[in-house]
Amino acid sequence: VKPKAEKMVLSGEDKVRQYGSLRHLDQDKIKELDMDVEGSNFVKFGNRDYKTNLFTKLFILVLTKHAGLDPDGIGVEMESAKPGWNDAMNGLPGLFGSGVGETIEVKRIIHFLNKYVGEESLSLPEEVYAFYQALADSNTYQERVEAREHYRETIRFGLSGDTKLVDNDDISAYLEKLDAHIESKLKEVYDENDAIVPTFVVYDAVEHNTVTNDENETQTGYYGYPLVDVKSFKRQYLPNFLEAPARLLKTDFDQELLDKMVDQIKASDIYDHQLHMYKTSEPLDEWDYEIGRIRAFTPGWLERESNFLHMTYKYLLGLLKAGLYDKYYEAIEDNLVCFMDPAVYKRSTLENSSFLAPSNNPNPKIHGQGFFARLSGSTVEVVNMWATMMTGGHPFKLLDGELILQFEPKLPQSFFKKDKTVSFTFLKDITVTIHNEDLVNTYNQGKVVHIELINEDETVEIESNYIHSKYAKRVRDGYYNKINIYIKK
Repeated sequence: VKPKAEKMVLSGEDKVRQYGSLRHLDQDKIKELDMDVEGSNFVKFGNRDYKTNLFTKLFILVLTKHAGLDPDGIGVEMESAKPGWNDAMNGLPGLFGSGVGETIEVKRIIHFLNKYVGEESLSLPEEVYAFYQALADSNTYQERVEAREHYRETIRFGLSGDTKLVDNDDISAYLEKLDAHIESKLKEVYDENDAIVPTFVVYDAVEHNTVTNDENETQTGYYGYPLVDVKSFKRQYLPNFLEAPARLLKTDFDQELLDKMVDQIKASDIYDHQLHMYKTSEPLDEWDYEIGRIRAFTPGWLERESNFLHMTYKYLLGLLKAGLYDKYYEAIEDNLVCFMDPAVYKRSTLENSSFLAPSNNPNPKIHGQGFFARLSGSTVEVVNMWATMMTGGHPFKLLDGELILQFEPKLPQSFFKKDKTVSFTFLKDITVTIHNEDLVNTYNQGKVVHIELINEDETVEIESNYIHSKYAKRVRDGYYNKINIYIKK
């Protein structure tokens, strides 16, 4: 990735843009490291490949994303010409775009790391250590830019092979400070944007100077455009998209604020009020084609204002993970393919699509119809939803250092049959039957009071809401083929 000074240019329309972000290819690096441009090339640590653990790898990722925060510290900059998940927004990097969804993911990683900060100091390559120190002391956008550009230059040809230790208390303090910053910025944009966290931010250059050399000659960058030095930016939010809210729902963000956001989204133009479905975004008509190819698509088609199942399902999963169960079960009636009308969907409801055409599509004959069969993306979200609904999401856990198995189903009473049961398959071939004797919503009214473990030779009765270590291990090993769970009000 080129330094910022080499990619801020004045376009043919006298607009400051960010173009030509990458070295294609970095021939000096290829030659120096004898790289295979068509294969894998691992970072060198002295004269050997660098190997580390998951904590350190994720910590380095947090540092990288922290360094990439935009001028107002809100979104992660699209400084390497890529726009994030929604690749049809491919014009945003040129508009100094940033993604709030990526910032939310940094928050999730921080929370994961905070749970596993050990008692021992963390060993970092000396270049990463210097990067960490620079970011820990940074307070401004310019300091973050300088930190990341110096870091990239120092690791361009690999790592020296020397390490430095960081105290675990310092790691915790850094992560907590960054988390607090992200939390405050998310609440700031939530308040500024009518209780819906924006997904995309772009920046207009308010003040800038043309870059000249010692002979006062204008320096040029991408396509021969004059290079400029931007002194200040002003941010704008794009119309609301579903992506950042879907990601935010899976964090520890204030639940009351999340609840209000869900209501606001349903009242907005993200929601298809005719088909009761969610779209990728609000209308984009007021923005020009420079935001990306998405603007050239017909509304209600491909990524533009359509029911893109991969993102809709992420949003539904977010409702479930946020504990907004009533709203989740109301939403899935119209938004899970298995519940749709095949005559409208126009294909088997056992098969997911890439996207559905909502009622804003100019062709009324295709409203609610699915296009392009798709097994990835939305399918894995369904599996995640199913596991959460049936088991609570984390059935195996540690209690006082011992393995236990605890089923905490999140089901509405309407999901139970006339005999007040629901059955599902667990761990490949164990039939689990939930007996809801009082026919209550298991997520807010009922609790597990009795469990039976059954195989051909024995039945084990457990008067508890969880299965303790000895039997939890047996379940995991496939010793039982049936489990009965009894729930009462």
